[in-house]
Amino acid sequence: MQTAESRLNRDIADLNNYFILTVPEGADAQAWLDRLNALPEVEIALAMPLPAPAPLPPNYQGSQGYLGQLRGDRRIGSLDSPRGNRSAHGGRPGGRL
Repeated sequence: MQTAESRLNRDIADLNNYFILTVPEGADAQAWLDRLNALPEVEIALAMPLPAPAPLPPNYQGSQGYLGQLRGDRRIGSLDSPRGNRSAHGGRPGGRL
C-alpha cells in the first residue's frame, strides 16, 4: 500500500477497515447511518444502493412446439400419444440406440 501511495502521491484507503452492514427490515437506515457517523472511530458511513432487479428472460414458449404440437386429440411426443416419447431415446425399448 505504501508503494501505491507514493506512486499516486495521495493517501489510499485501507480496505481492511471497510465493513458492510445489513440493516434489519423495518429499521430506519438513515438513523443507523447518523449514529455510525456520530462515532469518533467512523470516518464515514454511507448507504450502498440496492442492486437492480435481474432482467426477465424472453418468452421461448412459441419455439417449443416440437414436443407439444397437437395431432388430432393427442400431443406428439407426450406420454399419452401412441408413440410415447420415443424420439428422446431413438425409438428403441429401454432407450438404447
